[in-house]
Amino acid sequence: MIGPRERRLPIISFAGWYEGQTWSEFLGEILSIMLGQLARNISAGYEDQEVFVVGFYERCIYIARGLFGKELISRVNVKGCTEDDTVELQFTRGYDLSLREDWFEAISALAKLLQYLLSGNAKMSALKAYLHKAADPVECL
Repeated sequence: MIGPRERRLPIISFAGWYEGQTWSEFLGEILSIMLGQLARNISAGYEDQEVFVVGFYERCIYIARGLFGKELISRVNVKGCTEDDTVELQFTRGYDLSLREDWFEAISALAKLLQYLLSGNAKMSALKAYLHKAADPVECL
């Protein structure tokens, strides 16, 4: 989350798995979280936007990335979704945190994600605006 407490914006969201949940249901939840995060982070203008969700499915942790084009964002914002709308979701491989090697790889992937987000190169207008506005180092809350 970034921003003052009263106007915090989600940067990375989390999705948990519940017993019996299918992969399709998990994907639907990931997409739903991404759309909510995207709606919350939209600024005045439309730009391509990236959205990230960290999720657990069974024993594995995944990092999911969705890239939403500015045309899709502006059309859906005005007219809503259609059955023909498609969004590509990209996932890391599943990291089984009970395995030492996977644990280290997952920590490395999460650190790289945070580094990317704070680099200013991420396609997140809310984060870019916050990073460019902050003359002082970003506060850790």
